[in-house]
Amino acid sequence: MLIAPWFCDSCGRQNGMIRYQCQHCRGANTYDLCEQCILHASTIHPYHRFQLVQNAGTGTSNWVGRERTAVLY
Repeated sequence: MLIAPWFCDSCGRQNGMIRYQCQHCRGANTYDLCEQCILHASTIHPYHRFQLVQNAGTGTSNWVGRERTAVLY
């Protein structure tokens, strides 16, 4: 599965190797956090559940994503 480039919706970081996607804000305009910003998810984007999506590759637009366990904040 190929996924498009992404940006952290908090700090603006592009194409990190790991991203957390909000499960409540899914759809055409997702809400994603990088591995640094997820530590502050309870204040940045409170009461929402995030899914860890770990991306293999170099952070380019052609990497493959694997979903992992859900994280609650």
